[in-house]
Amino acid sequence: MVLNWEKYSKKIKKIILIIVSILILIATSLYTYKESIIPSSVEGKNLIGWTENDNEIDLIHGETISQEIYIADGNMSRIKLCFRKKNSKKYSGNINISIYKKENNELIQSWENQIRDLPVDAISTFELKKPLKSINESYLLKIYVNEAASGSISVVYSEKNESLGLKKNETYIKGGLNLSIVAQGNDIIKKVYVCCLILLFSTLGLGIWGIIKKFKTENIFLVMVLGIGLTYILIFPTGTVPDGRTHFASTYSESSKLLGLENIDSNGNAILYEEGYSLYTHPNKSSYIDLYEDWDAPNTHTEESLKAASVIDRGLIFYLPQILGITLARILSLNAFSVMIFGRVFSLFTYAFVIRYAIKLMPFGKMVIYLTSLLPMTLELGTSYSYDSFLITLSFFTIAYNFYLIYTKEKVQIADWVVLSCLCIILSAIKIVYIFIPMMCLLINNAKCIRKKTSCIIVALAGIISVGATQLSRMLGILNGGNTIGIGSEGAVSHYTLGHIVKNPLKTLWIFYSTLEEKIDFYFSSMLGANLGWLDIQIPIVIAIGFFLLILLSAIKTEKDVLLIDSSQRVFYIAICILMFFAILTVLMLDYTQLGGKVVEGVQGRYFLPFLPIFAIGIMRNNTVVLKKSLNDFMIWSSMMLQFYVVQHIIRRIVMR
Repeated sequence: MVLNWEKYSKKIKKIILIIVSILILIATSLYTYKESIIPSSVEGKNLIGWTENDNEIDLIHGETISQEIYIADGNMSRIKLCFRKKNSKKYSGNINISIYKKENNELIQSWENQIRDLPVDAISTFELKKPLKSINESYLLKIYVNEAASGSISVVYSEKNESLGLKKNETYIKGGLNLSIVAQGNDIIKKVYVCCLILLFSTLGLGIWGIIKKFKTENIFLVMVLGIGLTYILIFPTGTVPDGRTHFASTYSESSKLLGLENIDSNGNAILYEEGYSLYTHPNKSSYIDLYEDWDAPNTHTEESLKAASVIDRGLIFYLPQILGITLARILSLNAFSVMIFGRVFSLFTYAFVIRYAIKLMPFGKMVIYLTSLLPMTLELGTSYSYDSFLITLSFFTIAYNFYLIYTKEKVQIADWVVLSCLCIILSAIKIVYIFIPMMCLLINNAKCIRKKTSCIIVALAGIISVGATQLSRMLGILNGGNTIGIGSEGAVSHYTLGHIVKNPLKTLWIFYSTLEEKIDFYFSSMLGANLGWLDIQIPIVIAIGFFLLILLSAIKTEKDVLLIDSSQRVFYIAICILMFFAILTVLMLDYTQLGGKVVEGVQGRYFLPFLPIFAIGIMRNNTVVLKKSLNDFMIWSSMMLQFYVVQHIIRRIVMR
């Protein structure tokens, strides 16, 4: 028997690559655990937060600085204060910090330190001998120095801090000390991290199994997106995406309508019927502790408004998957935590199964949809309450369905035009600028159509125009300068109008050019996910570039790929992408940019995600650059590795701030 050494050597190389990759991932996980998870678990959440400020009070012998502290609920374990030494003084003498129960003046603990031992202009931590369980308790913190230390040190405070009473002796001072009261450490962050690792390594294992067994691309995608998506739900608390509070409030409001309940109060805020909702704009380790320590709390009925979150009242279609999830959870009488999770899980499952079918429909470039759908930014949106989740889902399906009709299906039925018309109507209703995505149907060969194609397109356009009428009328209203934003006593700030654009085309083009020159790098990085959350969770740009290169690589034709796209079709695809790009700039110039602004404001990279697959295929798929063999296995494995690093980096950034 003769062995095919070349065949076996390739298998051995693949096995070695997989083993080395897994070892690297394990090492990375252990590093994150040691350097981020353990330190963040030593301390619990902040019972009282910290405010940066430069005000200070000199500590003088004979004077006592006192501050009242109120703890609603928590195990107090540490007190953090900021002192500043005076460079002109010798660091001699002692400082005393004491904490008392306010109701009976009972001393709980005191700390006495030499001034020279305190850090210069930095935070000093004072640890209690054992955690102090506090429920609706008030305490009194006192600070004083001996004669030798008089005038050599000061304590930092902020006038912005709310205070139950900051005093120098018996004289009240406006504001409160810059202090942080820290709860006892717990294992919640460790448990969240372990759950993330279980999900990631399970997904990784199933992905390897799928590659070995040659599973179809769409089925491997389903495993990947569900595993990584559930991990994103764990690490991104509800409300993390831009306008997250508004999106959740709007979804909950529509759910209340379905259940026949009052949905908004007199101020336009959503009325919540379960107690314990926690929405986090800028999550940190305390967010994880708050969110997960009471995940199984019993459902408590209440009627309270969600403050600082206006409701977008545009109907069910904007948030359909999330509304269904929230409504089911409320019918089952689940608690607030479960209600929030159900909405996001329904969003993820809709995203996963619809895009899986889109990948199946794609006659070529399946990996383009696969990889674009697994970008950090698209996954963050796909697991959120943002209507961009449903928008991206339908956009990718519309792209795939059009490619299917243009290049694969022999006869285009009336039912196909009905599907396209519905997709047109929904996309234009959510955001009118994406009206150009369904226009790919113009490339369908007339010979394929059972009925006259033109009439079918007119029906689709009629649906788009009817649904988009409200948005078009709003835009046209801007022509009369009606779009202003009040700014208090200074009056109102006007924005650019259609009239300005029409009358000053050269100026408009210059503004567009200046915008691209100044912000194109931000558009690129935020589109791919280098800026997550409220654009404050930065991922290394090299990871974002890695994803982008994989997307471009996935669009390149292989030798076995017989379907051709001629030059005119490629030009058409690129043209509609350019039209959508400048349509977005135009809308944000009218909606968000103040008159006289030099660049268009308010544009984010995520706005370009719905047509990124069209752009990649239009740019890269040609008959000049051709791959000799498929690199799908390499791209699937590479995307898994990149996502693993993304999740690790997100967790480190959140728990360490």
